[in-house]
Amino acid sequence: MEHLPAERLISAGHVRPDPGWAISAHSHPFHEVIAVVRGRMRVRMHGQEFAAGPGEVFLYAAGTAHEEASDRRNPVETYFMAFEHPAFSAGLPPKFRDARGRIGLLISWLAAEHPAATARQKGLVEAIFRASVAEALRAASEVEAYGLAAKMRAWMRERLGEPLSLDALAAQAGMGRYQFLRAFKRSAGHTPMQELRLLRLEKAKFLLLTTDLPLKAIAPEVGIGDEYQLSKLFRKEFGMPPGELRRSMAAER
Repeated sequence: MEHLPAERLISAGHVRPDPGWAISAHSHPFHEVIAVVRGRMRVRMHGQEFAAGPGEVFLYAAGTAHEEASDRRNPVETYFMAFEHPAFSAGLPPKFRDARGRIGLLISWLAAEHPAATARQKGLVEAIFRASVAEALRAASEVEAYGLAAKMRAWMRERLGEPLSLDALAAQAGMGRYQFLRAFKRSAGHTPMQELRLLRLEKAKFLLLTTDLPLKAIAPEVGIGDEYQLSKLFRKEFGMPPGELRRSMAAER
């Protein structure tokens, strides 16, 4: 039986408005919810650009590579929560609206109380954390169709090591080959095979930065032929070879 992580709050905090605030591409082994309360924020993940303003929420599922930046003219202010929870997965939308205005409020309260010093405070923090998680899950689940691209993206992520073809993807979507190709491109802005390549490279990058696995072991894990092909694609997508990225990140630690 697969082991699911327990519900656990890792951290909660506040990012104050700063026109120069930005974080380069990174990922982490836990989930993170970011509630925008003021200004605007830009995020790149899943090979796409997203922007959000007050009342909108970003969700980074564990292992999702993302980069963030504040709008310089309208600096962003956010509250964030990093956590583990078995109900969160890559199938949830990466951005959604906090229609009831509760998520930002709950996480701001959580950030003010965390870390707790006394047993009574710890009980309060746990209660706020559970309420924050429940509200984020409800808001994410209320998004009317996540869209064909998001649904297929989640399905592909679970099978990156498999030899997926366009026909196999179309069959999973319940469509003909060309109907699926057109519908997916309308939903994502690029083809399903381009999406698959991006997901494989994101997973390769995550393994590269979080494990000691050699390239020859990472390549089949993400469904890319061999380390030479992986290195070529990696350089094209991220502008540097895998080894150089691993060394640069190790030097920063």
